[in-house]
Amino acid sequence: MSKNKKNHQQKATGVSRRELLRAQQAAEAEKAKRQKVVVVAVIVLALAVLVTLGVILFNNWNDSKKEQARGEGVTSSQITPKNVSDNGHTIAFAKDAWKSDKPRVTVFMDPQCPGCAVHEKMLSSKWQELGKNGDIRLEYQMLHGLDRMLGTEYSLQGVIGMSCAANLDSFPSYALELYNQQPEHEGDGWTPEQLREIIPTAAGMTGDKLTEFQNCYDNKATQDFAMKMQENIPSILKATPSYVIDGKLAEFDPTKDFASTESLLAAINREANK
Repeated sequence: MSKNKKNHQQKATGVSRRELLRAQQAAEAEKAKRQKVVVVAVIVLALAVLVTLGVILFNNWNDSKKEQARGEGVTSSQITPKNVSDNGHTIAFAKDAWKSDKPRVTVFMDPQCPGCAVHEKMLSSKWQELGKNGDIRLEYQMLHGLDRMLGTEYSLQGVIGMSCAANLDSFPSYALELYNQQPEHEGDGWTPEQLREIIPTAAGMTGDKLTEFQNCYDNKATQDFAMKMQENIPSILKATPSYVIDGKLAEFDPTKDFASTESLLAAINREANK
C-alpha cells in the first residue's frame, strides 16, 4: 500500500471518530437536557400540588375558624320563624292571604348586595300590597353568600336579624330599614348597635317586642334557619337580587315592570304563564 493511500485512510478514520464522538456528545447533551426538563416539570408539578394543598388547607382552616366564630354565642335552643313557608326555608309574607291559584313569588336577596338595596327600596311597598291583596303568594329567601366573597359575616348577621324580625311579624320593615342603612361600600357592614337596636327601633319595634328581638339576635337563635335558607338555593339562581315565580327564574324589565304595582302584577302574571 502506498504511503499516500495509507495517510488518506488514517485521516478518514480520524474524521469518522471525531464525528462519532461529536454525535455521542450531542446525544448525551440532548439526554441531559431532556432529564433536566423532566426534573423541572416534576418540581413544578410538586410545587403546584403543594400550593393547591396549601390553598385547600387554608380555606378549610379559614372556613373552620368562621364556623367556630359563628358558633360563639349560639344558644342550643334554635327557633324557626313562625311564618315560615311550607318548604321550611323561606319567610312567608301575609300567608293568611295566600291563594293556591295565584303565582308564588320568591324574592332572593343578600343583605350586603347593593342591587338588592335598590330593588327593595323600589319594590318593598309594591310587594306588600300585592301580598296583602292576595294577588301573589309572596315569600323571601335571604342569603349570605357575599360573606364568603368579601371575607365578612355581615350578611349572616343581617339574615339572623331579618329572621328574628320575621318571628315577630316585622320582616318587611326590618329588611327595608337594613337596606336603608346599608353602607356605601360592600364589606363595611353594620355595627351590632345598628342591627340589634337602631334598625329594629326604626322598623317600629319598641318595649317588650324590641327586647324579644334583641334576645333572639344576641343568642343567634335563628342561625340554623339562616343556614337552611343558604343551603337550599335553587340551581337556576345565578345572582342577587333574583325572583323566582312558580319555580321559574323571572326576567323583569325594571324600567317598565317596576313602574307601578299594576305593572309589577302584570309582569308577574306574564312570567307565570310562560
